[in-house]
Amino acid sequence: MAAEEKTQRGEPAAEMYWQRATTLPFVAAGTSSKASDVQGKNMLLLSLRHSPRITLLAALGLTALAGCQSKQNSAGSAAASSSSVTGASAPPPAHPSAPTASAAAPSGVCSVVGSSVSIAKGARAETGATAVRIADGRLVVGYAMGNTPRASVLDPAAGTATAVDVEGDTFAAEAKALEKGSALTILRVTPFAAKELKMRVIVDTATTLADKTKRARCGFADAEPLVSTGSAGANSADGGGAGTNGDQVNSCRSFTDGKKTWILSSWGKAAGEGAKAESRWVVNTVAEDGASAEAALGTRTVPDPRQDRYGFELPASAHDGDAGYVFASRFNGNLAIARKGEGSDITGELSLSWFGAAAGMPAVALADRTVTIIAPLSGKPDLYGASFPIEAKVPPKPTLLDVSSEGAGERTSLSILRAGADTVLGFVEAKGEAKHAKVAILDAALKPRLPVFELPGHDKVAMLKLVPLERERTLVLTLDGGELAASTLECPQ
Repeated sequence: MAAEEKTQRGEPAAEMYWQRATTLPFVAAGTSSKASDVQGKNMLLLSLRHSPRITLLAALGLTALAGCQSKQNSAGSAAASSSSVTGASAPPPAHPSAPTASAAAPSGVCSVVGSSVSIAKGARAETGATAVRIADGRLVVGYAMGNTPRASVLDPAAGTATAVDVEGDTFAAEAKALEKGSALTILRVTPFAAKELKMRVIVDTATTLADKTKRARCGFADAEPLVSTGSAGANSADGGGAGTNGDQVNSCRSFTDGKKTWILSSWGKAAGEGAKAESRWVVNTVAEDGASAEAALGTRTVPDPRQDRYGFELPASAHDGDAGYVFASRFNGNLAIARKGEGSDITGELSLSWFGAAAGMPAVALADRTVTIIAPLSGKPDLYGASFPIEAKVPPKPTLLDVSSEGAGERTSLSILRAGADTVLGFVEAKGEAKHAKVAILDAALKPRLPVFELPGHDKVAMLKLVPLERERTLVLTLDGGELAASTLECPQ
């Protein structure tokens, strides 16, 4: 079972957010990691081109370029050329193993191209990675080393990853003040914006104190948390974490799209005075000016709200302009789906779906007012998915997808992106003790358009997440054997 479900509240997760906030000055600190230092490891760049055409002259030019490149790179991998990524802030260095332009993949087959970029070694698996394109246009990856939040600026075109300092004094003081015997898990580090010479990040944590009491914390690392156990309660005037009505926040996760930050949280209320115990799913949206608005996505009566299974756990979410928000999580083994508009109104009804076994962490995409959700089953290779208009009163129950793979075991760490009419699906697949990174290209009906692709040479993958880039390309972040990296795949359209 993957780290996210072993830890219940910790998951290797990476979400991609496009920042549109006011540009702030930013200077990267640290050292860069050249692409040549990590040939052929974990970077995956999907180029989904519509009807690619390469003239004979261009093909000969690319062949000659690849030949020169391979001579320069004596230690190069079998995929010696790479697609150049534009839109990054720094120009590519004059380095023989930096990514270069490459021809399209053979018809009907995905292929690895280029060299990988090592972002960090020893990254924490429970935290995974979260990629954000901040206001100044830089692509920043958040992760954790031990109990310390970290961030690196990733430049796919140059083939570099540069560590930057994180503004995190408040969180560091909170962690230091924990009593002996407490266990702190950083669930997610989300880059938010440049703050002078440092990076401002959002840190989500789950802590078990020495007396087994559990605490949740979601918010900026340089400020008091936006949602946490022990602060003011949900549906109270103060916002927060533990209210006068007996509510207690059990878990939370933060998201951002550059204009708004929103936090999904699961609350539990014990039985008493004739009232039954219940769990509630809540979203807090936070505007740029700090104003917060809360909405309850659903409430369910439960035997014991303190148990993880009776909370809304392993959440995923997406936002798309005036279309609003879509939320997914697991509740008592069911896949839970909810939606909300830009205001406080909830769209449609809370949906719960059971598939004969407990659902794993779902993946969600929202584009052109269409929701796409795919969820795995714990301990099984089965994947269930559905696409539907965000305005639908009741979402359709996801159906079993035909994403076959010989000898497939449990599939975890799902990530999806919309690319035109296609859905790009990435996941980690267990085979015995090994865990492989795989990518499938699905059509509008969520049926495979190409054979499932396996990234060769990797058998300890804890996380695979997709990140959209310009020109219909997709970067894939992987955590393999403790190394967080990015590598390259090209698929014909």
